[in-house]
Amino acid sequence: SGAHACTDVSGFGLAGHLGEMLRASGVSAVLDPSRLPAYAGATELLAQGLRSTYHEQNATLRRALFVEGRFAQAPETELLFDPQTAGGLLLALPGGAVEEALRVLHAGGDGQAAVIGRVEPTRADGALVAVESIPAPT
Repeated sequence: SGAHACTDVSGFGLAGHLGEMLRASGVSAVLDPSRLPAYAGATELLAQGLRSTYHEQNATLRRALFVEGRFAQAPETELLFDPQTAGGLLLALPGGAVEEALRVLHAGGDGQAAVIGRVEPTRADGALVAVESIPAPT
C-alpha cells in the first residue's frame, strides 16, 4: 500500500510540516533526532548557536513537543525548526511498506532517505511529537 501522507519540508521546517500532517490526521508521532538527515556542517553550526532567520519563529512549535532530556539541548533537535526552502519530502508510510520504499529510494540514488520516527495514537499529554530515541529495527 502507498503513502498515507506526504509533504515537502520547506520554510516551516520539519516540525511545522509534520505538525500539520499530524493535526490533520488526529495522531501524534515519535521522532529520533539522531536519525534526521542533515547537510554536512548543519549540526555543528546549530551547536555554535547559528540560526537562520526563520528558526526562532519556527521554534515556537517547541511547545507542541515532548523532548526527552538528553535531546533538550541537542543541535539535532534544532534541525526540527530549520526552515529549509529546498528540503526533502516527509512521507507517512504503513509499517509494512517502509523497507521496500527505502530500498527503492536508495536504489534510485536518494542516499539520505531514512526512517526518522513513527506515528502513534494521540498522546495523553497533548504533545504532537515526542522527541526521543527509537530502537533500531530488528
